[in-house]
Amino acid sequence: MPAGPEATLGFRHIYDDVTATFIKYIASARLAGIATLDEEAWFTQLIVSFEEAFQQWPVTGNADIQQYLALFEAPHVPRQLRLAGHVFLHVAYDLPRKIAQSFALYPLLNRESQRLIFLRPAPLLRDVFLRQAREGTLGFLARPLGYFKPLTILGYWVFALRCVAWMHAENLQLNPALENDLASALLRSAQEALTEPWLFGVPTLDNNDLLTASPMLTRPAYWIAFVGLLATAGFVVGRMINVEIFNRLQVFGQRVYTNTTAVFEKHVERQSTSSIKREELLALRSLPQRLAIALWRVLTRRRVQEKRVSSA
Repeated sequence: MPAGPEATLGFRHIYDDVTATFIKYIASARLAGIATLDEEAWFTQLIVSFEEAFQQWPVTGNADIQQYLALFEAPHVPRQLRLAGHVFLHVAYDLPRKIAQSFALYPLLNRESQRLIFLRPAPLLRDVFLRQAREGTLGFLARPLGYFKPLTILGYWVFALRCVAWMHAENLQLNPALENDLASALLRSAQEALTEPWLFGVPTLDNNDLLTASPMLTRPAYWIAFVGLLATAGFVVGRMINVEIFNRLQVFGQRVYTNTTAVFEKHVERQSTSSIKREELLALRSLPQRLAIALWRVLTRRRVQEKRVSSA
């Protein structure tokens, strides 16, 4: 059954904080001359449409989204993962759809200016997540058990997913039918992150994950050693459970990023001939996409070089 108000209470607290932050941001941008009156109206309309999308969760007609929300209703799902599930659904599914719809409502606005206005306040999200942690969004046991770390990694993935949400929106505007594929990608991400019983290790995300289907999760062989530690003190048990939540949260963020991006990657491949070269395929992308891929390749190459130096 789709999530109701009680199930999404943790997300509601963070969402209200983010909304208030963005309302202050666009008002300040308008006063500073960074945003025009029409751009302020567009961004304000986006905020309203995001709220409308959130309100539609309990009555969504998409079967994949219904199943996605039901996964996080299970009593054994930790509240940190339930919160992440709601946050990722909103950022990776609601945002691209509503941004794409806003393009039709404001066709005369400069797209580059819109993009800058949308992306500029992204660093403020980290402050929101840390503030919510201090205020007890994750409960009074959050601090002694180290739950700031899961919120920190959640904030990182929100930052990354919000950035690519814009590119996904531009693709959705060209092909609205991909919305159903996007919902399926989110469901698959949640299933991959939640099905492993113990995730004491996170699969390495490499460049190929951005261009191909995500590999299935594997459990490291050394997980058995952690099980033995659970027989020690209660505090250690709490810490081990927190390690699992943290690792599972990282995997969840990875899968949402790679699986949703693969939706649009496959669409580009279908539009191309079967003989097209990789370089030609990349040339068909927008400039932000090419820059993102180039940056990822540089970082990956640097990581490989560092590993070679350390092993030498």
